[in-house]
Amino acid sequence: MNTKQSKLQALAAAAAASSQPLDSIFDAAENTLQSQKTGHSSNSFSETKTTFSRETSGAEANEIEAVSLSIIDENPLNARRIYKSERVKAMAAALATDGQLQPGLAIKKGDRYVLIAGHYRLRGLKQAGKQTMDLIIKDNLSDQQIYKLSYSENKERNDQSPLDDALAWRKLLDDKVFALDRDLAEAVGKKPAMVSKTLSIAKISKEAQCRIEEAPESDGEGSPYPEIAFTVLYAYAQLEAVLRNKNLPITIALDALDKALIGRITREQIDLLRHNIETGKVRKGKETSKQYKVSGNCTGVFKDFADSGRVEVKITIKDPQVRQSLIEELCRRFQHEVLPNSE
Repeated sequence: MNTKQSKLQALAAAAAASSQPLDSIFDAAENTLQSQKTGHSSNSFSETKTTFSRETSGAEANEIEAVSLSIIDENPLNARRIYKSERVKAMAAALATDGQLQPGLAIKKGDRYVLIAGHYRLRGLKQAGKQTMDLIIKDNLSDQQIYKLSYSENKERNDQSPLDDALAWRKLLDDKVFALDRDLAEAVGKKPAMVSKTLSIAKISKEAQCRIEEAPESDGEGSPYPEIAFTVLYAYAQLEAVLRNKNLPITIALDALDKALIGRITREQIDLLRHNIETGKVRKGKETSKQYKVSGNCTGVFKDFADSGRVEVKITIKDPQVRQSLIEELCRRFQHEVLPNSE
């Protein structure tokens, strides 16, 4: 039996033990193979092990199926939540030219397939007008294993954004896939404090989420914008929270986010903006008004400040009888009290 056949059999035997955590399946396969007599020295085996990746071993040990796109559902536990339209277009162009070079991963549920990994490819295939997707079908995976596999696959290919993690982790906890924050932290290899901070990002407004999803990845001349950092997005989430607590519009925060997405504002500047709002040091913008000019037996203007509801009346009436008549009319119209004379 050659090394490749032994390797495939070892992987299949390890994968069949569904009670094992997903991360241990590959280690178990390697340990099984290591105990067999292969005729190779230990050094030769070590060299082979370096190329025994999860993705390639899965492709070798499982048959690839061409599955109709109409019966493929997206993974509700997918680690990625944000999909850049520019990347989908690029993926579609590559698939139209070269075809699908890398199969996706899925599990079968009834007559349908639930995608574990390959959501960018799925979107690209649909946009390219393809009818099927090449899939490797996995069996007997728990929800936790499905998420961990999706999370690892995305990390290896192209790190999902902090918002991807925030939205996915919030759903995992809400759906009781992981009972506690610390269970999730252990699964993704993060400190509990980091998971807690990341979860706070999931509270940002839908408007902000849409802006992040649709943000350009480069300027008009092709120079790439930096990926928004976790520290910047966390600072932004705190800024939005302060504005909500003070019943202020989030337009100030959204303006800051637009600048952050193209690298025009730093985390420190967002923190300073939040501090100024908390301490009341933010300079209010000039309020505009609709003005009405008064003419005839009196002159002046009425000003209607729609944002604040304020109305100002500044008129001059030289005729004392006309002036007194207007005062009496205002007194009848509004509740009032006579205040002491002021200097």
